[in-house]
Amino acid sequence: MKLNNSDEKDDTKVYTSYHHSQFDSNLLNKAIEKAINDKKFVISSLNLIKDMEFPTYKYKIINHIQKSTNDITKIALFYTLSDSLEFKDISHIKNVIETNVPAKNSAHNTKNPDKLNVNPITTKQKLSNLEEKDSISSDSIREYICNKCGKPFFTREDLRIHQDFEGK
Repeated sequence: MKLNNSDEKDDTKVYTSYHHSQFDSNLLNKAIEKAINDKKFVISSLNLIKDMEFPTYKYKIINHIQKSTNDITKIALFYTLSDSLEFKDISHIKNVIETNVPAKNSAHNTKNPDKLNVNPITTKQKLSNLEEKDSISSDSIREYICNKCGKPFFTREDLRIHQDFEGK
């Protein structure tokens, strides 16, 4: 960009330039999809950096990959890495790539409470069930019901505020 004589001394001006991305989102998505479906692709891509010195950053990895291959899909796979992370070794990079795989992290693959080692709290339990349990645990899951409208509340304070608003 050429500056006019009047602009040369003006430090308050801001200039911009358009940066063309080497890889579009379609190619990056293609690389991720290939990583999802083809474990050999991931292994062969990681083999391209086995002789690198670690720890290293994304830009060094990409420079190294570009010297080793012309496969733009493999190069695009490494463009999905974070710019700010310092990668300790190949297994660290493999873990990050696997974390970036949406099929493993999507909402439909989230485990439900039955598969997790947790006991989900049911929101509606009868008072007779609560009386059988000790007072500490029953207080933590008790619902407080408004006598006027029947609306449930989880704390006495919320019920009190509601009743004050409704006029008891």
